[in-house]
Amino acid sequence: KKSNVWEGAAVGLGFAALTLTGCAGPQQKAQNGLAFCGETTTVASPDSNVVVTFGLTTDSVPAYQMTFGGKTVVKPSRLGLKLKTGGDLDRGFALTDKKTRSFDETWAPVWGEEDSIRNHYNELTVSLNQPSTQRTIEVIFRAYNDGLGFRYFFPEQDNLTYFTVKDELTEFAMTGDHTAWWISGDYDTQEYDYTESRLSQIRAIESTPLRMLSAVSDIRVESICRRLSIAVPDVTPDGADPTTISCETPAVYSMSEDNLSSI
Repeated sequence: KKSNVWEGAAVGLGFAALTLTGCAGPQQKAQNGLAFCGETTTVASPDSNVVVTFGLTTDSVPAYQMTFGGKTVVKPSRLGLKLKTGGDLDRGFALTDKKTRSFDETWAPVWGEEDSIRNHYNELTVSLNQPSTQRTIEVIFRAYNDGLGFRYFFPEQDNLTYFTVKDELTEFAMTGDHTAWWISGDYDTQEYDYTESRLSQIRAIESTPLRMLSAVSDIRVESICRRLSIAVPDVTPDGADPTTISCETPAVYSMSEDNLSSI
């Protein structure tokens, strides 16, 4: 089946910073230690099977989770970026706005197995501000009937005209030690055979896509970058939790006013 998912966590640009302490609202504790603090917001796929929840943790860290058919597929997982200078974009945020929209189109590819492809999703955009730096970031989620896609977007702003992203903090916290199929990362070739193992048994840096099979569904994780000449972020198990996947960026992203609008 042709997937219509807007794949991966495609990095756009910059962020903002102030660490808020305490939690004024209810906490929803997750098994991996993350807790949503106060208000959360959700978006569901057109058939309502895929549900994405976004919220801030007790440290004002942006996080998301995903369910399918009422069962958790991705536990609450961190979002964020590290910058070379000017402070990291990983915590201290306030949710300032949220908006949703629906989109449905069918288009005909020039080449491929399908005569037509339907691009049908519901979208959630959350706006986050770091009061300490007065910088703003948006995270855009698209919920499809067969998956989830999201990306970071950085509106044009006075306090974010030039910066370098040195690392991506995006996580995919799985619900268990799933069976996984993966290829070892190698700068010379992508032609290795897939290895089958448990998620916790992956030791080397892996190249996306990483495919897993859970009791809920068949899961495919793929991270992409939309900038030309930027390497695709690799996926590697997190050192603290062997079932949490973190994006590692093997190249830096340099952004300026000249290329800001192209992201």
